Amino acid sequence: MNRAMRGRGLGRAMISALASAYPGQDLLIPANFPEELAPEFMARMEFERTPISQFEMDLDLAA
Repeated sequence: MNRAMRGRGLGRAMISALASAYPGQDLLIPANFPEELAPEFMARMEFERTPISQFEMDLDLAA
């Protein structure tokens, strides 16, 4: 990320546009988003951390 682009309101505008385009829908960020990238921004935009859940296959494919 180019630090010179920060503070211009572009991220807020993008999140606001997505929220307007999909009213009533949760906006989700994938789990592989680097936590250290923008924690203050995420908090200001009211994103919440949620637990990660995964499915695990319990089937022997060799059988």
